[in-house]
Amino acid sequence: MNNRFPCLVFLLLCSFVAFGQRNVDAIRRTFLDPSSSTVLVASHRATHNVYPENSLKAIQESIRIGVDIVEIDVKVSADGVPFLMHDRTMDRTTTGKGDPEDFTWAELQQFFIVDK
Repeated sequence: MNNRFPCLVFLLLCSFVAFGQRNVDAIRRTFLDPSSSTVLVASHRATHNVYPENSLKAIQESIRIGVDIVEIDVKVSADGVPFLMHDRTMDRTTTGKGDPEDFTWAELQQFFIVDK
């Protein structure tokens, strides 16, 4: 089960990419066009006012409501597994304490996201 979870997360993130890929070229063109009058909506830490920040639910909600750009923060566990975390420490947003990159993926899975 432990080996399957990172694969499941990766597949979910890929599905977000595939879903968003339909519009990414248009968004990129608009973003890079200095003469564009189109307003792009960006969400910092995804829709963190509805779901915990940087969570898959928050990213899904951002996509659902039509956000063009979702800013997320990727860190890497001590054993090399990428994961989402905004803060330098785990203290504010999880049941863990300390630098999240000091933990292995298995250790990180023992903590829970704290929903404000």
